[in-house]
Amino acid sequence: MNAYCKLGNMDEAVKLLAEMKTHGLAPDRIHYTCLINGYCLKGDIANAHQVFEEMLKANVKPDVVTYKILASGFCRSGLVMEVFDLLDHMQDQGLEPNSLIYGIAIDGFCRRGNLSEAEVLFNIVEERGIDHIETLYSSMVCGYLHSGWTDHAYMLFLRVAKQEKLVDHFSGSKLINDLCRDGNAQGASTVCSIMLEKNVVPDLISYSKLIAAYCQRGDMHNARLWLHDMIQRGLSADVIVYTVLLNGYCKVGQMQEAYTLFVQMTSLGIKPDVVAYTVRLDGHLKEDLQKRWQGISEERRSYLLRAKQNRLLSSMKEMEIEPDVHCYTVLIDGQCKADYLEEARGLFDEMLQKGLAPDLYAYTALINGYCSQGEIAKAEDLFQEMNNDGSQKISGDSLKNVYKSFVDEYPIFPIEDPFDQDDWVHYAKMTEEIGEQRVAKAIAEKSCNALLLKVNHSVPVTESIEAVRISIQASCGVMTSHRRYSGMVSRSFLWKIVKPMKLGLGIRGWAGFYQRTYAKWIVSQHRPTAFGGLKDLARVVEKWLGVPLYRQRLTGACIIVDENGDDDPGSGALEERKIRRQCEQEEHLKATDGEAVSPVRIQHLAVTDLICELVDKEDVSSGKHKPIQYQPAASTVLPDPARFFAPGLLSAPLPTNCFFQNFTLKNGDQPEYIHPYSVKSAAASLTVCYPTRNHSPTFDIQTFAADLTVSSPSDASAGAASQPHKVVAFDDLSVTLDFSPSLRAFLVRGCPFVTVAAAGPVDVSVASVHAFLEAAPCDDARTKWRLRMNSGQTFLLYASAPIQLAQPSVTQLAAPAFAGVIRIAYLPDAAMEAVLDQYSPCYPTAGDAALNRPFCVDYAWRKQGQGDLLMLAHPLHLRLLSQDCSVVKVLDGFKYRSIDGDLVGVVGDSWALKTAPLSTTWHSTRGVSDDGVGEVVAALRKDVDSLASSPITTTSSYFYGKAIARAARLALIAEEVGFPEVIPAVHKFLKATVTPWLDGSFQGNGFLYDSKWGGLVTKQGLQDSGADFGFGIYNDHHYHLGYFLYAIAVLAKIDPSWGRKYMSQAYSMVADFMTLSRKCGASYTRLRTFDLWKLHSWAGGLTEFGDGRNQESTSEAVNAYYSAALLGLSYGDAHLVSVGATLTAFEMLAAQTWWHVREGEGIYEDDFSGNNRVVGVLWANKRDSGLWFAPPEWKECRLGIQLLPLLPISEALFPDTGFVKDLVSWTAPALARDGVGEGWKGFVYALEGIYDKESALAKTRALTSHDDGNTLTNLLWWLHSRGDSSGRCCWYRQYGH
Repeated sequence: MNAYCKLGNMDEAVKLLAEMKTHGLAPDRIHYTCLINGYCLKGDIANAHQVFEEMLKANVKPDVVTYKILASGFCRSGLVMEVFDLLDHMQDQGLEPNSLIYGIAIDGFCRRGNLSEAEVLFNIVEERGIDHIETLYSSMVCGYLHSGWTDHAYMLFLRVAKQEKLVDHFSGSKLINDLCRDGNAQGASTVCSIMLEKNVVPDLISYSKLIAAYCQRGDMHNARLWLHDMIQRGLSADVIVYTVLLNGYCKVGQMQEAYTLFVQMTSLGIKPDVVAYTVRLDGHLKEDLQKRWQGISEERRSYLLRAKQNRLLSSMKEMEIEPDVHCYTVLIDGQCKADYLEEARGLFDEMLQKGLAPDLYAYTALINGYCSQGEIAKAEDLFQEMNNDGSQKISGDSLKNVYKSFVDEYPIFPIEDPFDQDDWVHYAKMTEEIGEQRVAKAIAEKSCNALLLKVNHSVPVTESIEAVRISIQASCGVMTSHRRYSGMVSRSFLWKIVKPMKLGLGIRGWAGFYQRTYAKWIVSQHRPTAFGGLKDLARVVEKWLGVPLYRQRLTGACIIVDENGDDDPGSGALEERKIRRQCEQEEHLKATDGEAVSPVRIQHLAVTDLICELVDKEDVSSGKHKPIQYQPAASTVLPDPARFFAPGLLSAPLPTNCFFQNFTLKNGDQPEYIHPYSVKSAAASLTVCYPTRNHSPTFDIQTFAADLTVSSPSDASAGAASQPHKVVAFDDLSVTLDFSPSLRAFLVRGCPFVTVAAAGPVDVSVASVHAFLEAAPCDDARTKWRLRMNSGQTFLLYASAPIQLAQPSVTQLAAPAFAGVIRIAYLPDAAMEAVLDQYSPCYPTAGDAALNRPFCVDYAWRKQGQGDLLMLAHPLHLRLLSQDCSVVKVLDGFKYRSIDGDLVGVVGDSWALKTAPLSTTWHSTRGVSDDGVGEVVAALRKDVDSLASSPITTTSSYFYGKAIARAARLALIAEEVGFPEVIPAVHKFLKATVTPWLDGSFQGNGFLYDSKWGGLVTKQGLQDSGADFGFGIYNDHHYHLGYFLYAIAVLAKIDPSWGRKYMSQAYSMVADFMTLSRKCGASYTRLRTFDLWKLHSWAGGLTEFGDGRNQESTSEAVNAYYSAALLGLSYGDAHLVSVGATLTAFEMLAAQTWWHVREGEGIYEDDFSGNNRVVGVLWANKRDSGLWFAPPEWKECRLGIQLLPLLPISEALFPDTGFVKDLVSWTAPALARDGVGEGWKGFVYALEGIYDKESALAKTRALTSHDDGNTLTNLLWWLHSRGDSSGRCCWYRQYGH
């Protein structure tokens, strides 16, 4: 019977049972249990339950095994609620469920999404106590993981471990895997360490995931340690593990370590596969890019890259490993970057010959190679080949449905050429479905309801008039079109045709739908919009054009077919690319003597956008410094902000680099450091952590632990845990977060309390990863509680109303039916408790930082409750707090620890932070020494001559910006040393290189406008988040745009006419990262990169980071605001000069406070401050000595990235000669390393020149190359302007600056 049941042959098993009965044999518990198990295995729970009922009727008592099998069957069938009845029945029979049965029930609840029921059952059983409770813990950990609650599983694991218990091997391994998946390598490492302490060795997969997680973070030291541990414990690393490590080393640029590991792998007899070779090939590509930054010549780089690729390919051939598509793609990309396009094409063809189909990345690599070498025709041919492979084709019905979705969502009227000109079937279908829908045949087929009249040389006027007559007789509308290319007639001639026939003038727009399908819109007075109807739109258009518009009365969507078909040379497919480029370059035409009117071309999908564009145009013409909006574009790589922002916030531009950005990205569950706490919102709960510090000579980091988690069990049971939190309000100093339907958090930066408001009576849970040793009220009213935990921490909980905290478990507190405000504060020192008590009734709900005065930031908090407001100030705040500000009181003894230094208590709801004024000048403050002018001029001649012979070849917005800013420096140096003869050549170069980026004619890239978040993106960044160093996802905006603004400011200075022409484009660049407005109608978010609380910029953009926001180069941030101030000088904009100089001053002070490391200063730990003189990358929660592109040992890169570009403002960035000398001495040994780039040496010598000019000059003259944003002229200018100011050439002082 048991065999039949296991095989699923239940009919035979039942026959055997019946046969037993006929022979007088009474089936016992084992027989019935076998049948129940068989039915459960088949999923036939109904028959299983029937057998169970028969068993009971036969007075056969089930045992624990029977109940376990039936419970498992219920759970597998989704009948998890039936398990409760089964458990009750079991107890009625005198049997106590064991941990295995409870575990099955918990697992069933979790798999069906009933996590709250699972937690209830778990808590009940845990409180009762049960043998082998580890099984229960294992089930709950797996349940949390199955539901995506990795942090809860992790907390439970740690709690169990502290009780000297451990979950089973499977649960621990799964937890490691999920923590690694979520990027929590440290957590996974902790789990693995605890398992090993309990003599439970994770499996190979868990080790592999852990190693991969550390590699993903770039922490190769820990990745290698875990590999060593794995091997020591008898697990053999396979090719996958070694390949993961290879990839990690390649990603961080440690190619020698990657090679050593590769040799080790092969020596162990592990044969590398094609993936391992591909990783190494790709690593050499990254190494090539790195050498580009180091200043190694292009020829040398290309030679090295090809040599390394050829060696690897030979090795692959020897091992009989054939390249796959990914490998070919890397090889093609490498050949393209080495400028060997013929070899790249040969590899592409070889791939095709082998039957391998190139993917999108392979096509992109080769197309990019062609474009970088100016072979546009070949690139276009390859692009067409890619598009014509059939993968991008859709049916006529599918395309029709796309148009329908547009019409449903936007007020689109005419749609021109929606299908092929002879596709009458789909024209008819579309007409029938979305409108009262060309000439002659079009009318007969009922395929349209409007005519697009295009009069040109290929169509006689009489035919055009006849087409209009037929259309009018058929009650079709007529839209008249005019364009200035492909032989179109003049506007005056067109107007003489339009006016007598009273035809409609159309507003045409170009907007790509699918491939080469476009839509055009016309004005109608019967379609309402958000701005009061198209009648208002027509009025705006009339005012702008200067003539009245004849308004056609059309209803519904209009489908237009060209009157002269696609044979019209103006719309033929062969001319399409030329048309598109001209449309991007062409400016709007205005009426000439009221005789001819050009249709207004608008590049938006919706008519409401059209209105905004026209209104903006009016504002531009009337306002002196109004920015314009660049051409809009839709990005495929930007996240959707609607998931985490409340609907009311979506109408305005949104922050892309702010202190709470992690709350708005991916799952929104990464913590953010909101001083003095790290805060995490996930699964309808808010977790507060007072972070601990880990440190070493190479890093200083704050680690997150779930010290206290606030939630509402009633919200969780209602399914809120699966809903994302919502940002309902934010400002410069705070964010308001609805993390569950009933709970709202006011997260205010620098507040010693975390404030949570409960809407109405709601059950509140306060949990911890630690055990509560004490949870006791401190007053009779029960409005203050002391929470003391086994971690040694003490938190104080204040409530606006009496609150009763019960303790259902050692890690959880529960308060029923609470309504009011809860405030939680960590107690660092018992002496601080009285201060917290005094100021606990008053809490901030929002804050504002104003830049209304030069070199001053004013803080003002909105507050509720009674009494004065207690906040915390970081070291730079304390330095800048106005001494004459009598409204604040500093509490020197009230301190919280922070990675940014001690946070000190300040009482007062408004602060004034003032810094010393900073002079914004074009030139050095001392001038160039007379004995150095000749050397500077000689270098200046050569560098200016090289502009004509060395054109800019890059399309990267970053490197292009550096190149034009480098040229602009030459013009200003020429001014300063009194050698204006070279300025015209610089002017010509700048005009030719800068203008295409402003008028949209630059072919390789360009700036576009993203309306989803509200800001500039690049063409390359629309579909590639890594292009332009992440500019398309708002990374490094101030860096890139700062270089452009510097060049524009100089060009506008020496050519005011050009400057006036492109003023609006220049101000759009400024507005992208320096907008101060909070208005709903603004085009750009407020201060995209500058943090008004930390007083410096962030550069991370819309990327989720576990350590929060980050910034690498402070000097490039300084350059951005300094360049904006220079732009203000060029345009006479005193306000821009003031704001730019103010932000520059604060950025420099922040750099000197947190990036410039002084031993013994006290902000950082001794081992870190003793080993570093400058921070590589500064994160919200971490200080890293490494750079994005260089390891900690490359000290010259760290120095250089905090100095470049070398400018007059650099004097103020490094004012402390003693620190500069210490910094150079610390860096100097690194210059002896092989392969140090000449460009980086130049920056070291520049700082050395501050205190030893002659030594620095000698070293600088010996340099063979320079950074791509620097020149010999610039270095000599800097060095010859150091020292005292006697005998100086200050040409600019005589003529003004």
